[in-house]
Amino acid sequence: DIMERQGKLAQLKSGLEKEREVQKAMRTEADELDKSMEDRKNVMNTLDEEYSHLQEVKKALLKQIADNERTDFDEKLREARMRQVITVKEAPPRPVQPPKESFDVPEDLEIVRQRKRDIISTPSARSSKIWETSQDKTGWLLKEGGFVHSWKKRYFVLSGTELLYFKSDLIREQSLGRVSLVGREVHIADAHTKKKFTFGLYAGGQRTYFLQARNEAEREEWILALRRAAGGEDDALDTT
Repeated sequence: DIMERQGKLAQLKSGLEKEREVQKAMRTEADELDKSMEDRKNVMNTLDEEYSHLQEVKKALLKQIADNERTDFDEKLREARMRQVITVKEAPPRPVQPPKESFDVPEDLEIVRQRKRDIISTPSARSSKIWETSQDKTGWLLKEGGFVHSWKKRYFVLSGTELLYFKSDLIREQSLGRVSLVGREVHIADAHTKKKFTFGLYAGGQRTYFLQARNEAEREEWILALRRAAGGEDDALDTT
């Protein structure tokens, strides 16, 4: 009996030792898991800080771009006003026409047309809105910006192989920009812009201009006119 009891006690001690080892291993694993969770929290905090920093950098860049665009616009406006002042100061006096006994309408019209051609041939007039004898198509369109991709309403004038755009349709306003249509292709761009009635002016290696008309008929008129100006065919409209 004593030997049997001693054997059982030895077995109990061995079982207790194994249980202690298992518990110790479990505690060690729990400690490692806690450490891993802490490391993950630290990584997440670091990522949150980096994301916040990137958001601040993005806001600063957008503000800088907007300030630069506003400064460029103010400089262009001042230059346009100075050119207008110089043009007014240097303009030659108008010739005084002798009174006529009868109305000679054809000669009067020819004088007016020649005067308009002289005005349009000057650099300052080409950048203003004296388009009575040179315009091919005009109208309002929405234009996507180059830096900040917002859509703004602009007044467009198609003249020869150039497309100019303005802030309004007032006479002699300085153009905000001009696009040469030489070598460009014009295609529908709804799939790219995710907007209806849009089209793009494409040129390899150059900026693509995206514009939006008010309806399908207006878009079709602009596309056909721009393709003719660019020297292309009046092909049927595609869905590019």
